[in-house]
Amino acid sequence: MRGLALTVAVFLGVARTAAADPVALAFTEFYPVTHTENGLPAGPGIELARRLTEGLPIRLNTEAVPLRRLLSMAEVRPMIVIALVRSARREEQFRWIGELYGDSLVMVTKKPHARLDSLDQARRLDHIGVTLGGIAETILREQHFTNIEPSLDMTAQARKLANDRVDAWCALRQSARQAWAETGRDPGDLEIGAEITPAPIWMAASLSVPPEMVEELRRRFADLQRDGTLGRIFAELR
Repeated sequence: MRGLALTVAVFLGVARTAAADPVALAFTEFYPVTHTENGLPAGPGIELARRLTEGLPIRLNTEAVPLRRLLSMAEVRPMIVIALVRSARREEQFRWIGELYGDSLVMVTKKPHARLDSLDQARRLDHIGVTLGGIAETILREQHFTNIEPSLDMTAQARKLANDRVDAWCALRQSARQAWAETGRDPGDLEIGAEITPAPIWMAASLSVPPEMVEELRRRFADLQRDGTLGRIFAELR
């Protein structure tokens, strides 16, 4: 009897803690799927996340978090990341909820500079821009590149390329075009190289998110796939 009472007390304590400290719904500046517009979270990823989490003890962080910091936070906090490249290195670091769309990692240059279609071409450059903590930085470091120049976010990298502070930018194809446009420049001024590697974009949960919540989000995600809502929200990215 005493053991049962103790079990109930522990359960109630966990429930009260969960109620007081809801799971965070976090995003980074990840054009075009999540970003900040007029001081508020915006983009198709935000729209989807609001639908998926309605009625659940999940609270949207209203400010974008730099990617490196977001990944560090996810190691120690229960968190849903709205959009994240799924990769082999990250596979065991998250529970994956559903795929939003697919992109490609490419080398981006500014005209009239030549298009870069291989890592060998990029290796000869003086400076290559990447997002700190992103898939591009990981891949280039694994390939022993020493000419990497990280920035906190995508628009910072776009400005560096525009101002000739980097020779090329290793980025996601669709993200690079949109981030470039967000800085007031014409995407037609960019040279987009061949695909280096596919980049599937997923919604993910940190390992400390309760498993039953992850399963509920997966179920809701599958429902939105079946009824066509997901396709409508991400029509321009698929």
